[in-house]
Amino acid sequence: MTDVLVYGATAGGVVAAVAGARHGASVTLLEPGQHVGGDAERWHQPDRRGREPHRSTSMAVGHAAGVAAALASKRAVAAHDVDVAELQSCLASDGQVLRPG
Repeated sequence: MTDVLVYGATAGGVVAAVAGARHGASVTLLEPGQHVGGDAERWHQPDRRGREPHRSTSMAVGHAAGVAAALASKRAVAAHDVDVAELQSCLASDGQVLRPG
């Protein structure tokens, strides 16, 4: 039985799947395309305005989503009902910086 289903093996999706598994969920990662990583192969290229892409953002969001999904599964609640303080504590324990400075 799968506790968490991640659809899309982008960088954020892969991080979500790994984070969910590390927090005790049984995870299935589905990718409808032919490769894993989404547009990661283009990360070294600036966007049309010459700005560097925000690659860490998608991975941080994926990590938070995976942990939230694992907590929701453990607590048998919907993801939007996960205790935010517990989620923040798990993310901080994993080394995430929740507030700059």
